[in-house]
Amino acid sequence: MRKIKDPKGQVIWEKASLTFVSDILKGSLAKPIQMAIREQTRVSVKIRIKKSDGTVDEGENVPDLHDDQLKVDPSEEAATRADAKEIAKRFVDMQPDIATGLKGGAAAKVKALVVSYSNNVKQQKFDDAGDDLDTIESLLAGAEEADDDDDAAAASPAAGSGARNEQLRRAIPNLGK
Repeated sequence: MRKIKDPKGQVIWEKASLTFVSDILKGSLAKPIQMAIREQTRVSVKIRIKKSDGTVDEGENVPDLHDDQLKVDPSEEAATRADAKEIAKRFVDMQPDIATGLKGGAAAKVKALVVSYSNNVKQQKFDDAGDDLDTIESLLAGAEEADDDDDAAAASPAAGSGARNEQLRRAIPNLGK
């Protein structure tokens, strides 16, 4: 993805359209911008790119938005909050096991999954974050089965696991809030 910087550019709501006022943006970007907004928000909005000389390029013609379409459904918002809390609690509950896993043979995989989990939580992809936790659990369960001969060592947390837990908490900002 290429970033376009236009310090003089503006985004305004004009003629029932999201209007990008910029001499840098190409008019051919109106439709891709419109598609990206639709994909990410599930809302179709008319896009215009307006130059300082007054020329305007428009994306697809879509029905005008009503104010109620711009509001988040309270039940969806509550469900998202509940998912976030559930995933965060599950992650916190798993921290001792994760800390142990970070010291075992699957440490690189566990670490990569924790990073993936963190990114998914930040992007509010809670299903994907849950999948990451499921995968971590299977990795750790597989490691426990392999260490059946050494159950006592696996059951007692190693020295310094509290520091590791603290590192995990700091790695995931706003966890559990």
